[in-house]
Amino acid sequence: YNYTFKIQTPSMTTIRHKDGIKLHTKLEGTAPAGSYVKWTASNSNFKTEEINNGNSYKIISDKNGTTTFTATLYSAEGEVLATDTIEMKSKAGFFDKLGGFFRSLFGTTKIYAE
Repeated sequence: YNYTFKIQTPSMTTIRHKDGIKLHTKLEGTAPAGSYVKWTASNSNFKTEEINNGNSYKIISDKNGTTTFTATLYSAEGEVLATDTIEMKSKAGFFDKLGGFFRSLFGTTKIYAE
């Protein structure tokens, strides 16, 4: 099999409290049939949800700090074929949370669809 696997680099790596972004994996070439992607996060600074059969990962800023996200490509048998990581920063300090509260009141929180 000839393929490359990576997380597409988003246009932003710092997310305001209650805002979010969708991270995506990119597979170029042909991977084994039945392969799948699983995501992990180094901590709980972001609320997370796998979407698009695991090929995308929605993250929403929840706690202040930096998180490393890892996308792992597995074979149908569960063997690790490839991994990639990206660091994202959650801006959720006191004033960021206060701003997030007012943005949620007025419906201006965003999930950026990279």
